[in-house]
Amino acid sequence: MLELIKVNGPVSFIGEYINNMVNTEGPNPSFNYFQLAGSWFITGENRRYNNQIGVLGKLIPHKNFNFKKTTGPGAFELGARYTRSDFTDQDITGGKFGRFTTALSWYPNAHFRFEINYGHGSLERDDMTGKSDFWQFRVQFEL
Repeated sequence: MLELIKVNGPVSFIGEYINNMVNTEGPNPSFNYFQLAGSWFITGENRRYNNQIGVLGKLIPHKNFNFKKTTGPGAFELGARYTRSDFTDQDITGGKFGRFTTALSWYPNAHFRFEINYGHGSLERDDMTGKSDFWQFRVQFEL
């Protein structure tokens, strides 16, 4: 596994590559996956990288949202990601799947995240190609 994360103020980039080798009684297949992603906090926030445990830290909006007049909007983030998985090697024909996804996230405070995603995927397998478009809605709670 190889991973790269770069945070520069409200902009971040992530790249990841994974190669899985499977031990079988016959030939040993190898499967690959990669992703390239980026995001931008429209409201100026950023996630700090935690060197001790190797992850991006919790997002804390500059001004939390609530229904009082003196509060802020929370934090808004635009994101995009491309992933590609290859599950075909040796005698296994799992296909190749590519997916492009965009996202709009709203963090009203440090504990909640609301996200809407649109994506387009394409699966190539057995000389056929299947395509799909999808919408997702996500609600996340974090202590």
